[in-house]
Amino acid sequence: MKNRIYLLIVLLQISCNNKGQHQFIFDKIPLDTTKWCATDTILIDFNKDKINDVILVFDKYRGMVRPDNIQTPLIFYIGKGNKNFEFFKTAYKIIFLPYELEVKDSSILIVRQKGIKRDINIYTNIYKYEDHNIFLIKEVAVEKITKSVIDEVTGDVITVSVKLDTLVNNVVHIPLDQYDFRGLYQKFIDE
Repeated sequence: MKNRIYLLIVLLQISCNNKGQHQFIFDKIPLDTTKWCATDTILIDFNKDKINDVILVFDKYRGMVRPDNIQTPLIFYIGKGNKNFEFFKTAYKIIFLPYELEVKDSSILIVRQKGIKRDINIYTNIYKYEDHNIFLIKEVAVEKITKSVIDEVTGDVITVSVKLDTLVNNVVHIPLDQYDFRGLYQKFIDE
């Protein structure tokens, strides 16, 4: 009987030690979470202090029209250890198109966005922590040139990338919360 009780205690301890018990603690979330839904959490070490920092991605809005053309707000937090995070910056205008986020060298954020409709460009922005701030350090726009070919075996039409043409390759130094991606994007949709 004693063995069964010990086994029950061990099983209860294991079940209580799940990931739900290990949540992040944010000092504040400066966004209306009754309207915005967090869709992703990115771990990064912007300030290279060996403590994870966090980016919360809010890509869902509970309403018909998002305010001020804001598509995907990002909230940046600096890790303070023990899963506590202090609010650092909010970026409302760095993502507007279908996107993917990537962390490089654990401290650099790369945002890749693909044009929509007739815009076949791929936009890449690189963000880095410097002097107690996060800056856009590089913006790149490339045109992806493709052609369609027919697979001789299956008869399927396959789109093949032929080449990439660099349209913009700017080294910049713009604070994260002041950058508006539409400035780069507008250069190509107005043509």
